[in-house]
Amino acid sequence: MTARRCPTHGLALGPEGQCVLCRRQAAGARDRPLVRPGFLLAGLMVLLGAYLSVRYWLPQVLGHVPASAASHQSDQGEVARAAPQGSLPSPTLAAERGRLNATNSSGRSGAYYFPASAGSEPRPLALAFHGMGGSADGMISVLSRYADERRFFLLAVDSGYVEELHAFTWRVGNGAADDTSDLLHARACLSEALERLGSRVTDGGWLAIGHSGGGSSAPYFATRDARFSAYAVLHGGVYPKGLGGHHARGWFSTGLDDTVRPALELRGRVEDLRSSRSADDITLKLFAGGHEMGPQELRAVMDFWLGPGSSRRR
Repeated sequence: MTARRCPTHGLALGPEGQCVLCRRQAAGARDRPLVRPGFLLAGLMVLLGAYLSVRYWLPQVLGHVPASAASHQSDQGEVARAAPQGSLPSPTLAAERGRLNATNSSGRSGAYYFPASAGSEPRPLALAFHGMGGSADGMISVLSRYADERRFFLLAVDSGYVEELHAFTWRVGNGAADDTSDLLHARACLSEALERLGSRVTDGGWLAIGHSGGGSSAPYFATRDARFSAYAVLHGGVYPKGLGGHHARGWFSTGLDDTVRPALELRGRVEDLRSSRSADDITLKLFAGGHEMGPQELRAVMDFWLGPGSSRRR
């Protein structure tokens, strides 16, 4: 009787119906590990997550955004900007308004407004003097919008009480060495504000601005402090004999219908000032309206001080 043979390998079949080679192949198939599709997909997801973490998440934590991510703009128009490698982004400081602690003999002080800012670039400062019967808070309320627009620090001072006038108003000196109590109080308020600001304020290029009865205090103060590059007198006057030795650019303006400080009177005072201080750069402007400070006038003062169209936004 002829033995049966494997149709695949031509070898004799064993009792189980398989040849030697068929039995070896079957055993190898049982021992071979199976690679399941689920395990393979999970491994790929882990590798992808690790790549994205190293590529995007970790650099943002360390303060560095890749150039490819920095160029991406979202639907809201926000752009992620790359910070210098090894540096952290500068904090954004919220706007701050408050009162100062320094007081004068009348128990009055001063006020400040620091607009919101981001970054570390220093900003200039404006010192404001209110009109007769006014207050530092009133000047802050009027000028704070321009501090926001043009990005400068704003400080306003309260005057003392003048008995003979029965009003809160200012005293200026009669000579270059005559420092009044109002001047000393303004210096104290300025020093306190500078302590709060620290390195955020520039070393110079400041403005002194006064309205009506406080107008003459602006040049009186600015010409005694070299950090002030300009002063602005709005609907006020000036006393040339009381000015200091520092030469700052000067601005004078009033309303065409101002009966308290008429244009003709102001023009005469400016001409007297030009005659006594020929080295000073003096600007005279007239605007529609009366004795109040109007938006057109105030924006022109900002252009005079900071330059036209300069927003100083950071």
